[in-house]
Amino acid sequence: MNIDMKYVRIVLRWAWLFILAAGLAGAASYWVGKQQPTVYEARARLIVGPGIDSPNPDLNALRTGSQLMQTYAKLATTRPVLEAVINELGLETTPEILKKTIRIKTDQETQILTVVVEDTDPIRAANIANAEAEMLVRLSSAAVSTRDQVREQIVSEIARLEEIVSATEARIRELEAELAALEEEEANPDPELQEIIQTTENRIKQLEELLRTTQDITAQQLIQDQITRERARLFEIQQARDQQRQFLMNQLTQERARLTDAHRTLAQLYASLQESTTNQVKIVEPAVTGYPAASQLRLRVLMGAVGGLILALFVVLAFEYLDTSIQDEKDLERAAGVPMLGSIAAHRTLTGSGQKRLIVQAHPDSQAAENYRMLGTKLQFASQSNNVRTVMLSSTTANDATTGELALNLAAALAEMGSRVILVDANVRYPTLSTLLGLPEETPGLTDMLTEDSQTPVATRVEWLPELAVVPTGPVSAESFKLLASARMTRFLECLQEQADFVLVVAPPLLAFADSLILASRVDGVVLVAYKGETLRESVGEAVRQLHSLGVHVVGAVLSYKTLIQRRMYRPASRVRRLRKRVSAKAMKGHPSTSDQPLTLEPTIDRGVSEPEQERDELAPSPPPEGKAEEMPEPAHATRA
Repeated sequence: MNIDMKYVRIVLRWAWLFILAAGLAGAASYWVGKQQPTVYEARARLIVGPGIDSPNPDLNALRTGSQLMQTYAKLATTRPVLEAVINELGLETTPEILKKTIRIKTDQETQILTVVVEDTDPIRAANIANAEAEMLVRLSSAAVSTRDQVREQIVSEIARLEEIVSATEARIRELEAELAALEEEEANPDPELQEIIQTTENRIKQLEELLRTTQDITAQQLIQDQITRERARLFEIQQARDQQRQFLMNQLTQERARLTDAHRTLAQLYASLQESTTNQVKIVEPAVTGYPAASQLRLRVLMGAVGGLILALFVVLAFEYLDTSIQDEKDLERAAGVPMLGSIAAHRTLTGSGQKRLIVQAHPDSQAAENYRMLGTKLQFASQSNNVRTVMLSSTTANDATTGELALNLAAALAEMGSRVILVDANVRYPTLSTLLGLPEETPGLTDMLTEDSQTPVATRVEWLPELAVVPTGPVSAESFKLLASARMTRFLECLQEQADFVLVVAPPLLAFADSLILASRVDGVVLVAYKGETLRESVGEAVRQLHSLGVHVVGAVLSYKTLIQRRMYRPASRVRRLRKRVSAKAMKGHPSTSDQPLTLEPTIDRGVSEPEQERDELAPSPPPEGKAEEMPEPAHATRA
């Protein structure tokens, strides 16, 4: 997974803010949580619907109970219910406040409704939970006395039906006994009745025999009538027995049907008696004394820390969005559109002057010193490929005083690699070379050589690095811009170029003064210096566009991670007058002119030891008088710019 290093650097750069925000927010959440009183929690559980009362629960009834549970959960926190609880317990609160202390939990799988109450008093929490549960029970239609009345009616009806069943069963037994007796009688008939039947049958046979032998029609008619009467008598005897059996069978069938209906009705009544009502609410577990609720202190601290991180993230995003300064090499390369020559690692600012002030001399094994050597190597290759020998170094920051130190370290690195280097401090707005090297005030400077008619400029050799020579700024005046813009400056650079492999020129900021643009047009190339977190992307792009518009070759850009030292853009007027007086005094004392001297590298004393505090104070800009604005003389090139 490819991660843009830009975001990694942003996180690392603002890590302190993330840690601080999370720590402060977490600590605040912890303190607030500790200030809260102990909260006790009480629970009362109820069952909604048929539940476990019914021996054969109906699925539809269970579903209806689940839906009713949601209804009761909503009713529990309504104003009428809460007001009833307040009135019953005599609470000194309002329904709105009480509602915040009550939570209703529902379980669709078990039809259990839980009333959870949180309060600072454990007994009051239990009382409120139980009162809330009782209110829900009262709201249930199955809780009224009608349910008991219906149950009593069912019980009485069951008792009546049981009596009917008992009587019917007794009657059935009687009928079965009579039927059994009748069947036994048929199997073992009564002798008298049997004798009557036998006599009747014999009599019928006799009459039939007589009928066959008699020829008289009248006699035959009389005999036939007698046979008919005997047969009718025999039929009546048999029919009486069959009717009695049929009667007993019909009675038995009716009684059995009656018994069956009674049993069916009893079964239904018993089922109704055992069946639970769907719309009912029962308390299955009343609340007891409340117990301390689970502490959410850790969660609050975690949420506070996360909130702090989110707030810090928004702050960082806002700063990063509003911050248009250069943050890394990619930023500088995109803004400038020129090759990146390298970057200078951050390092602490050294004190003193001379070797002690240069990182490449004082700490040659540091990362910054190695960066300067790599930058010098790239300049050597650029010199060989593009014939770049005079290079101007400048930034875009208006009050930059660090580019001089960067140029001096680069010049020292080139000199260490065997190149002859002359470093010219052309930043007449704020000279730094004399201070860095601890040069005496009488050292010939750039303005001296451009003011006088000398054709052979003098460069001061650095004793502890023979391949390096420097030309400080010299006395500064309002005419310094004219000197830099004159033809003498061009001849001066050409003369120095003949005597060295590299001529490095320190110039004022590009966008602040026209001096830099004039100097840029008279050198072989320009190295643009940017400072992390200080130089703006827009200013870098504008500086490159201006250089290209003049046809200036931009060798590349350098990013310095060292903290930018910012100074006033102009020397105070008192400082300018003081320098003028010193130059005039030297001339009156017969200071030797350099007009007849050949181009030499003038040796100077080793300034490895720090200069006295008084001398450094004189080289530093004087602060403005208290309560008054510093005098800023208008530069001579203001109208030209």
